[in-house]
Amino acid sequence: MIFVQPYMSWEGHYKIYTESLLKNNKDYLVYTYNNSSLQKKNTFFKKPLIKKYNKNILLFILSRITNYIICLYILCLNFKKFKKHKIHFLEFEPVSIFVFLILNFFLRKKIYITIHSTNLIKKKQALLFFIQRVIFYFVLVLLNFCKSNIVVHKEEDKSRLKKFYKRKIYVFDYPTPKLNFVKKKFLSNNSLLIIGQIRDDKNFEELINFAITNDFQITIAGKIMYNKDYWYSLKKEQNIKLIDEYLDIKKLKSLIKMNDFIFLPYGSKYSGSAGPLKDSLSYGQPVLCSNLDQFKKIIQKYKIGYIFEKKNLDKIKKIKKREYHKLRNNCVKYVIKNNFDNFYNKMKKIY
Repeated sequence: MIFVQPYMSWEGHYKIYTESLLKNNKDYLVYTYNNSSLQKKNTFFKKPLIKKYNKNILLFILSRITNYIICLYILCLNFKKFKKHKIHFLEFEPVSIFVFLILNFFLRKKIYITIHSTNLIKKKQALLFFIQRVIFYFVLVLLNFCKSNIVVHKEEDKSRLKKFYKRKIYVFDYPTPKLNFVKKKFLSNNSLLIIGQIRDDKNFEELINFAITNDFQITIAGKIMYNKDYWYSLKKEQNIKLIDEYLDIKKLKSLIKMNDFIFLPYGSKYSGSAGPLKDSLSYGQPVLCSNLDQFKKIIQKYKIGYIFEKKNLDKIKKIKKREYHKLRNNCVKYVIKNNFDNFYNKMKKIY
């Protein structure tokens, strides 16, 4: 198998996700990265053209496409070496996949594509994202005419894709980091911790204000990527704790010990997979989530937290020590079954 990861150096789980699949010494990895420190046997890389990819939306789009095109170039350059291998693209960038499908008319490779999200919408640049969605579904239809399979991490993504893509779609739970349990006391002080980047597309504002109105203690710990004036005024006016920086593991563990729940107040239009939820479970920290399908299903099935809504407020505020530790144990059970260490053993069955 040839795994292709154009965004290895980006912030997020790109690196750990990719490396979790490199268990077979006969597999290859094609990727872009800022330096050669990751280069191992059977890996091929080049440096990305755009390093500050998240500076603005234009650079972000250009980086997505150029990183992918670089990987396609590496594939073509090493075609003879890769001749007997199938290809698994670990990210889906529609324009680049369209280019590959043209090349694949000659290469005739069977491909797998992981699609992490199917309905990302931003309030700003609406026309730009509408065009992106049109291209997305156009390429999806084209994939029906070649040897391909798709991997997703949510059932709702599979349901959306099935309207346009008639071949096999596999669903695997997005894995957690390895178990890194944090020993702590139950505080019972209605303390909520928000971790990860504070981005416009997450639409945190509504539920955070709802939590403040209902007397929850809020700590926001993560790099603020937009509208800093709003968040700093919220800190001043509502007395929330605000840590505007990327956190190391030591600092994150310290914050977990001071808060009962990790809070995921994502807005109604968000459809991505929330990395902080899986990070939280790896620390044995229960979660409070917005009422989105991707959160509701995992909470209902595994009992690792609560949906943060009006009808559950009393249950959350009056939670007892015994129930809290039951939630923590459920977090641990989930991590043992669904982590990056055993992710490859699940995925290899489809190849």
